[in-house]
Amino acid sequence: MTLRHILLGSAAFALVACTPAETPDAADTAVEETVETAATEDAAPAGSVITSEADLPRTEITLTKKPSEIVLGDGPEYDTLVGELDVAVTDLLENYQIEDDGTLRGVLSAKRVVLSAQGDWEGVLATSPQMLELASKPADKEMSGVISDSFARAALSTGETSGEAFEAAFRSEIETALAGVDVNIARDELQATRGQMQLVNVNLLEASLKAQIDPLVEQSGMTIDRGMATSIVGIKQTMAMVPYMPMIGDLIGERLEQVPEVEAVDLWSPRVADVADGEEVLIAVWDTGVDSSIQGERMWVNPSNEGPGYAHGIAFGPDFELEQSDLITEGADYADQMDGLYDTIKGSLDLQAGLETPEKAAFLAQIQEISPENMMDFQKSLSVASNYVHGQHVADIAAEGNGAAKLLNVRFTWPTDPLPTEPIDEEWAEGLVAAAKTSVDFLKANDVKVVNMSWRVTRPMVESMLQITGAEPEADKRQERAAAIFKIMEDGLIEAFASAPDILFVAGAGNEDENVEFVTSVPAGINLPNVITIGAVDQELQAAGFTSYGESIDLYANGFEVPGRVPGGRELKLSGTSMAAPQVANLAGKLWATNPDLTVADVVETMVDTATTEGEQELPVIHPVNAIASVK
Repeated sequence: MTLRHILLGSAAFALVACTPAETPDAADTAVEETVETAATEDAAPAGSVITSEADLPRTEITLTKKPSEIVLGDGPEYDTLVGELDVAVTDLLENYQIEDDGTLRGVLSAKRVVLSAQGDWEGVLATSPQMLELASKPADKEMSGVISDSFARAALSTGETSGEAFEAAFRSEIETALAGVDVNIARDELQATRGQMQLVNVNLLEASLKAQIDPLVEQSGMTIDRGMATSIVGIKQTMAMVPYMPMIGDLIGERLEQVPEVEAVDLWSPRVADVADGEEVLIAVWDTGVDSSIQGERMWVNPSNEGPGYAHGIAFGPDFELEQSDLITEGADYADQMDGLYDTIKGSLDLQAGLETPEKAAFLAQIQEISPENMMDFQKSLSVASNYVHGQHVADIAAEGNGAAKLLNVRFTWPTDPLPTEPIDEEWAEGLVAAAKTSVDFLKANDVKVVNMSWRVTRPMVESMLQITGAEPEADKRQERAAAIFKIMEDGLIEAFASAPDILFVAGAGNEDENVEFVTSVPAGINLPNVITIGAVDQELQAAGFTSYGESIDLYANGFEVPGRVPGGRELKLSGTSMAAPQVANLAGKLWATNPDLTVADVVETMVDTATTEGEQELPVIHPVNAIASVK
């Protein structure tokens, strides 16, 4: 399990190899290919309606070679993998009615990967209208098929996928496609795509295959699911695209220059209000730790030496044992590297944002020369560093502009190993629940008003971990066991939160751009009067490209390039629903500072009633100025 599976902050520095224009089904995770494969339909009979991720039929493909050998070799195994993936994806599209546009788009994307691998360019283009229709966000609609469809049209017109004639045709098609993109709508996505074109190279893809995917597949017993199969096939296709990536990046850069950047209208900042003083309000940050040395007097100090807590809150180690430190202890192992890791994180974010900075240049140089031997260590160090910064950054947002706020630290230690060996099993789930109940009791005893929770555990994550760690090799048993393990966590957290009706718990919706009703998760999926779920918008109050969505998301707040300090005091701008949720916790804290007699129901009602409806999707975005004014 990597950090991005649990924390809801920026995923910009996560290295993911996927097809040039589409991403694989987010509900799947897996490993590799084989000569003998079988699609197993564990939950739903053919023709059934799929209303939940848990009902999707599972695909198992057994590989006879490592993924790197399949992709880099010239044997029949790759074609076999493509054929088995085709069977699984076609079955889903023809025999099931998937009641979630995002998931259906992911399955259709996998079908396009198969069609590309088979050289069926007419088939690729035939899926384009449906892909466009399923895109829910304006920027996604603008970018739909820009690269992949251009490649397909060039291949059809020349009968080739390489050579001078093909390259000229590909260039012409991309120029035409980019000319039709509304840059004012899709500028961020164009910049991010150009960054990917600068980042990806054959060396990086080979290193990812050998250092990351091979070990995962071997550890799981050489079986993979649909998502991993799509990724492996996609890597092979991406390698074929690498020679054209500099050209694509240049053409995107030219298109961006053709449309002068209109200064974004910052609609978020004018609605933010400070509260200079008031009755002290205690805000808990349930995350990876808060740096009390830079929070200073804003940090809560425990008045008692009794109980499970320590000076600034309560903290748990990797096995949910009580600890005494502000920040994850694992960070100490990388203390001498942390400044350089901060530069790496900034460089990756600058790459995505299209900024030309020394950190971006250094990041590109580092990634382009990385070896398979160093890949896992690099990923591990980044995972630890992002874990290390996350809670402190969230804490700054939660208390910003509130002179009455005190921060209480609730620190959990989430897994950071790129190659996990321990599953999320019954013991882990019970440990999480026990630590959560201890934490909630601690919060009640110390009169905490609001708790920010920028983390999420999903049912698919549990199932994936059972597979990649080899803990449950059989698909039907794995699916059933994952549901039972997830229920332990769900029931335990519901009981814990319900026991504290006078505390407001604020959860981030997730950064997977998926329907939160379709993919079950905690704590975001918990439906209680004192638990609310938050999505992210940008400063123009439009849905952020990464934010998950759904009817059960209560409110939205700015989660795009939000400034905050990381341990040590350096400021970074991070994006994610991790950054949106504490904006809402911040507002709740200010409401209580302004009027301490408010109940949890009063605070939620005030934030909902004063929210404004924004964007094509009519999202309820908080309005702190109006909310605070209404309770004075």
